[in-house]
Amino acid sequence: MEILNLLPSKEREYVKKVFSGCPQEIKDMMRLLEVEKDCNFIYAGTPCRYVYLLLKGKAAGIDMQIQGKTYRFKEFHPGRFLGEFECIADIPNYSIQKSAIMPLETKNSRQ
Repeated sequence: MEILNLLPSKEREYVKKVFSGCPQEIKDMMRLLEVEKDCNFIYAGTPCRYVYLLLKGKAAGIDMQIQGKTYRFKEFHPGRFLGEFECIADIPNYSIQKSAIMPLETKNSRQ
């Protein structure tokens, strides 16, 4: 998993530990996804099908207000898993929307 070299060293060691016992068939399902700035890649209320690992860039948790305004309430940095909460908690749909706040690269894997 050479792609993990994009991560800062501290986060790289953590993620390598997480994946150390991961079956090869799961690793083979992982795909690189590039997301442009200001593009959403997780939409609240849509089926939870992927877990993302942020490799490079920054993402944000976004709340879409009824008036059409957006509220950014959380920033995510490289080494952060996204969408894992719903997967672990067996929640069928994503809880919040996530958007790139600078260009990012992420690995995604089917749940």
